[in-house]
Amino acid sequence: MEMMEALKRALQEGVIPERDRLQQAHAGIQAGLAGIPKRLDDINLPMAGRSRLIDQTNKRIVKVQDDLIQRFDQTHLRIDGVREELAELKLRLAA
Repeated sequence: MEMMEALKRALQEGVIPERDRLQQAHAGIQAGLAGIPKRLDDINLPMAGRSRLIDQTNKRIVKVQDDLIQRFDQTHLRIDGVREELAELKLRLAA
């Protein structure tokens, strides 16, 4: 019986207080983890807004790029026309 009492006392003095301390630490960790999703949401909202702005800016850039390409193509056509006129004029002057 003395051995049971000694074992019981050892558990009460060593293991149970350690278990209680671990439970308290676990509760503290759980409390800290509970706030993480809110913080992540707070971070994600501005990032989503920035992502939309980047998408809008990219669309505007593509539109400007397309407009410039169209203008370059028109300019090349006009240059080709002027070259043809110059070639015709050169032929007339040579004759």
